[in-house]
Amino acid sequence: MNRKQKMKIAGQIGLVVLGIIVIYLIVMLIDNRIGIFDSGEDEDESYEEEELPIEIDGQEYELAHDMKTYLIMGTDNSGNEEAEDRDSYDGSMADFMLLVVVDDTDQTYRYIQLNRDTITKVPLLQKDHTAYASADIQMCVSHAYGGSKEEGCENTVRTVSMFLHGIPIDGYYAMKMEAIPELNHAVGGVTVTIEDDFTEIDPEMKPGATLKLSDEQAYTFVHSRMDVGDGQNTSRMRRHRTYMEALAKTVQEQAAQDKKYVNRIYKELMSYSTTDMGSKSFSNIASKINSYTDRGLVTPEGETKVGVSEALADGLEHTEFYADEDALVKLIRDTYPLTEVDDTEDGEE
Repeated sequence: MNRKQKMKIAGQIGLVVLGIIVIYLIVMLIDNRIGIFDSGEDEDESYEEEELPIEIDGQEYELAHDMKTYLIMGTDNSGNEEAEDRDSYDGSMADFMLLVVVDDTDQTYRYIQLNRDTITKVPLLQKDHTAYASADIQMCVSHAYGGSKEEGCENTVRTVSMFLHGIPIDGYYAMKMEAIPELNHAVGGVTVTIEDDFTEIDPEMKPGATLKLSDEQAYTFVHSRMDVGDGQNTSRMRRHRTYMEALAKTVQEQAAQDKKYVNRIYKELMSYSTTDMGSKSFSNIASKINSYTDRGLVTPEGETKVGVSEALADGLEHTEFYADEDALVKLIRDTYPLTEVDDTEDGEE
């Protein structure tokens, strides 16, 4: 295999890994080269949200230098997203949310994994694309609102931005978690060591067992929660990372043997994907992650509670995660360079 072919495969791998919601592992798989795919259709610019101000404790801030933040989502199959019209459309939940933060000035990057059960203010975006109210509910529900997959993603982007006190989100990528079996099959299975007890679902999946996951087991591993271990989403978030690390290793090994299979996977995944970014954006992010300094992955601190939700008013028990506000502000300040906005700049005395 010549150098040009290796460069081509490296770019493809970067796109695939991003597509499977593991952009934070892309540094393991690419060679600082841009991708080869066309960006596809232009982004629909009919939907424009007013940018939120960055505000902490009543003080308005702005970014001291250019930063880019991208939201990667994995959605479940709870809705009816293939409906033929807006009235019949029913959005799904966002099971997985990962922020990729790129600092071009300091040449660093960081990942922030968000808990889907985080209680935060969610705009109640209607199917006619209006949002006259908001509610303090689970962050994952934000994706269910609106009249299309794009609007669900945009509503989640706004929700996450509000949660981060107005930090802007510069792009999004969402993939249906139901694509995991297809992906697992395409790479010939992924091997992991089981840490949680899945035996109520699958007797083979017991703690301590090392298994090459079948396609069904792969979906169980990344999606199941209530009947697994402690039933907490924080444990499932850990399993997401475990699976993606093993998947990334498998992708790397398979790509070395078959240069065409990465392209096949990419094309298959696009049918499960919704994004406002083209391949050039993906490749640009990938190349920076390959050369910039990794500041690691962090998650907001907080407390998990289980009980009947007053906000949802459905009489059912739900898991709710309440982020520690002081810790969240510390995380924001540690991630983003903020400078105070001087009111006198607007002509005030």
